[in-house]
Amino acid sequence: MAKLIIVDGYNVIYNWPELKALSDEKMELAREKLIDKLSSYAGYTGNEVKLVFDGHLVKRGKGSRQKIGGIEVIFTQSGKTADEAIEKMVQKAQKETYVVTGDEIEQWVIFGRGAWRMTPKEFCKELTDTLEEMKTYNREPTVQERYLFYRLDWKIREILERWRRSK
Repeated sequence: MAKLIIVDGYNVIYNWPELKALSDEKMELAREKLIDKLSSYAGYTGNEVKLVFDGHLVKRGKGSRQKIGGIEVIFTQSGKTADEAIEKMVQKAQKETYVVTGDEIEQWVIFGRGAWRMTPKEFCKELTDTLEEMKTYNREPTVQERYLFYRLDWKIREILERWRRSK
């Protein structure tokens, strides 16, 4: 059964070395990379993913919600933290929910509301493992896998080969 995964975006970016390095260069690159990885993850696993970014420090920010690559990307409005938005989503959730955050207080709050918590480190491992699994799933088949002949039992292949040469 598909799960709901709610990700505290900046919390994950700052706790994932690859994304942290990108954010030092340009935050937008780190956000795009995270969105790309989460889109692949959601598509492969069938889980619903919501990625939440803080907008509370953006003056007069109206916030936004949009679907990008099969996941919902949310920027909170000015004065509202990602934690507040996440807590509301957990409260409304109708399915098994996991929240990815390194904020210990937030972990206790969402756990008290019936959701599971994952640290960014745990989620990064799961995400990386899933993306690696996808690579093997989508790889180009070898010659032996491509042709039926090579997938047959060796005895049957031998009989077919003798039959082919006898003509």
